[in-house]
Amino acid sequence: MPPMDSIPITCPTQLLVEGNDPRNFFQAFIQQQYLDYELQVRNYGGISELRIIGGGFVKSPDLGSVKNLGLVRDAEHCAQSAFQSVQDALTEVGVFSPADRNTQ
Repeated sequence: MPPMDSIPITCPTQLLVEGNDPRNFFQAFIQQQYLDYELQVRNYGGISELRIIGGGFVKSPDLGSVKNLGLVRDAEHCAQSAFQSVQDALTEVGVFSPADRNTQ
């Protein structure tokens, strides 16, 4: 698999996911819903790689074409700390991060 930051951005909505299984699931779902021209799924690897890959992603020359960004991460054992790590990673690379998590 090529590094995420070497894959060109081709869609206005980007979904960053943790691992191959979520990537495969979301790609199949998106194709089944005929959304593959609107939404691109990217595997950032594992939890420890989120900050590194996120930094490469935001430096992409195509980043200006991105209108929506989603991020999927396993909660592991604590949803609050998982959410905090996503907030920290987004803030560190200069991307707006959500202030509150939706607990619904």
